Amino acid sequence: MSVSPGMSVLAEPRHPLRLAGVLAASAAATALVLGAALAAAYIVRDLRGDAVAPAATGGADFALPEGMVVVSLLDDAGDFRDATGFKPLVPKHLPATTDDEPHYAATQPDARGVRVGQVRFASKKDAAGEGGITGPTIVLVEAKGAPGEGIDEELKRIVAGNARAVAATIVCGDLVVDVQLYFGPDAAVGEPFVTPWMTSVAGEFVDGLREQCGG
Repeated sequence: MSVSPGMSVLAEPRHPLRLAGVLAASAAATALVLGAALAAAYIVRDLRGDAVAPAATGGADFALPEGMVVVSLLDDAGDFRDATGFKPLVPKHLPATTDDEPHYAATQPDARGVRVGQVRFASKKDAAGEGGITGPTIVLVEAKGAPGEGIDEELKRIVAGNARAVAATIVCGDLVVDVQLYFGPDAAVGEPFVTPWMTSVAGEFVDGLREQCGG
């Protein structure tokens, strides 16, 4: 497969998205900051490890490892709408420790031509919450469609090694949105994966999205 400049290769999260098959090709990244330096490259990020490693500068042919998908980095909300066919859900309010600049991306078209959108927000540099926990980096995986069975909109831990990550899948109009929040650093031996502070920050953010969606 040839990956063009402006694309990324990202690891899929290990929790089911359950969107009636619509989001089968979606991807998420932890602690990912999309800067100008990466605009002409793609990167590999696997939630099972800690490293974010440059893979190439685009244009290379390679076989994607299992659990990886290709996404195109987009310039703005207009490009997102053109790529996916719908306007992105952009949060009105973000946690105090999250940067407010959105970064847009979309998966490559599936067999039906459907593309899944992503809106990402990086964690603020040098900003930490209770217990020195940083983040969250936020990834909103968005697609049109009806929710599948099991969508309860409840916040749950993403099981991925020692990663501190939680997610909730919510309905927003005719969109289904997988809300993923990644904190750092990874939990050390004996430390909780999810702390009360993380739960409070994530819960307040998800509740704000539900309110924004009219729920």
